[in-house]
Amino acid sequence: MDVDWIVGIMVFLIFVGWAFSYYFALFEEEGNQFGVAAEIERGKIMDFLLVDVYGAPVRYDSPDVVNNGVLKAKSVWYAGEKNSTRVFSGSQSLPCRVSGDDLYWEADLAGGSNYFRIQIADVNETMNCTGTFGISSFNLTIPWAFEKKTILSLTKINEMENTDYEVFKDSLNLNEDFRIKAERPGGDTEYGRSIPEGAINVHSKEFRKLVFETPEIVNVTIAIW
Repeated sequence: MDVDWIVGIMVFLIFVGWAFSYYFALFEEEGNQFGVAAEIERGKIMDFLLVDVYGAPVRYDSPDVVNNGVLKAKSVWYAGEKNSTRVFSGSQSLPCRVSGDDLYWEADLAGGSNYFRIQIADVNETMNCTGTFGISSFNLTIPWAFEKKTILSLTKINEMENTDYEVFKDSLNLNEDFRIKAERPGGDTEYGRSIPEGAINVHSKEFRKLVFETPEIVNVTIAIW
């Protein structure tokens, strides 16, 4: 009798342990599946907000110091949208102007080597290079090879923000609800549904991204549930 009782207890404990393991495995698998689904949904959103940017360095050797010097690069639009063109000196955006297939920009030149960067993106926006400086006198430059990067776009963030939530969700074929917060020095942007209170599985991830339109770093948090 004692042996049967002990065996019965052991069988019961084994069954209970197996049951708990089974249910925990189910919950863990469900959580893993949701994590995978959330990553896919998040990827769709980030693919919308990111744009391909083509950048080329430019070096101009000036014999003298020149204030408000004008530089020119010919036919630089091998890729990207002409309206998105920007020219930088370090992190400073420079006045620029487009005339036909030529790009002009204005900058103070130091004697010796001066370095600039042309950037063009696959984003549809109004013309950025709207400078009014004269271009009758200029210094010709030859940009180096363009390199492609993927960068966050404020134009795409604004496009998302100005689109109805359900319309945006359907356009990206999203199956889960979401909320996006983009924190930047120029002002924060929040978009999407409010995260529900209570016991709900929320998958959140933060990205730190460079912005194409401005020399800013933006923290983007996307929550999926």
